[in-house]
Amino acid sequence: MLVFQPVDSAASIYSFPPVSILQLKQQVSRLSPKQRQELHLYLLRLKRSTPQWKRATAAKIRAMKAGKGATAEQLEAIHASRG
Repeated sequence: MLVFQPVDSAASIYSFPPVSILQLKQQVSRLSPKQRQELHLYLLRLKRSTPQWKRATAAKIRAMKAGKGATAEQLEAIHASRG
């Protein structure tokens, strides 16, 4: 039997039942490659929307503009070392 409970706030409309990390991992393992890619992109968007990420990125951009960036040769060396 389905039981509906009153909604106390707009935020509770979007609440989901608690799910363990293990359950999430199991569900993700059953996704298609395309669905996994969509999930990956979604998680990146979440990460990049945090104030901490935005501050860190802004600091890196300021450093690059101040001439503290890597040269093309340095970047190629880093890339080559990761093989």
